[in-house]
Amino acid sequence: MRGYKHGIVSCVMHDDPINPLYVKWVIPGPHGWVPAKQNLDSLARATNKDNFGQLKGCLLYGNQGETTQGVFIGIEDDERRVADEGKIGCRAAVAGAQPSPGGIQNILQKVRNWFPSDASQPRATLLQFDGEVGVRPQGDGFVSFVTYEFKRYNDSQGSAEALTARPVFRDATEALLPAFNKSNSSVIKLGEKGNIVFTVPSVPNPGLAHASYEVRDRAQRVVGEISIPLFVPVR
Repeated sequence: MRGYKHGIVSCVMHDDPINPLYVKWVIPGPHGWVPAKQNLDSLARATNKDNFGQLKGCLLYGNQGETTQGVFIGIEDDERRVADEGKIGCRAAVAGAQPSPGGIQNILQKVRNWFPSDASQPRATLLQFDGEVGVRPQGDGFVSFVTYEFKRYNDSQGSAEALTARPVFRDATEALLPAFNKSNSSVIKLGEKGNIVFTVPSVPNPGLAHASYEVRDRAQRVVGEISIPLFVPVR
């Protein structure tokens, strides 16, 4: 990504030979279902750091609410976020947007994730999500976009028509919700192909942050997130 030295990707590997696994890694970001013998990558997190250290962050796995800690490469402000997790415990840990200073840049990233259309039958209804997420500068602001395509994974009988998405804009990115709402409903009906787009007309002193679209199955159970880059004012 222009304007940043590195993009750090965190990965969850799942070596079960048969069943998919639900995971949510709070700080680095992978959130979805990992099929048997597959990897689930996070969105690349932009950074200008030159020296990297390893941190342990909270990771939710399986459908019983079990948590553990996974080792990842930290970027700006991750040490504070890990300390906050330690104070409240993994079960209470939540993600928040952490703006990094810099001008609005063109950003385009390919993403892959997996979501079941029925979380009670993840293997039988698993869908593969392939898409592009990013930002296009426009005037003093930007256009945020997600372009996607779903297809059934292996012998799945899942249906993308059963999936919906909702914006999860927290902390600094919450101020962008009015811009999102001008172009979209609060509940987005997904399908085999589509896009999610909104325009932010102006961002003074912009900094890079991240938010997501929460994906829910036919019974409105959360089955993962589509992470997106955004720009917010940095004080």
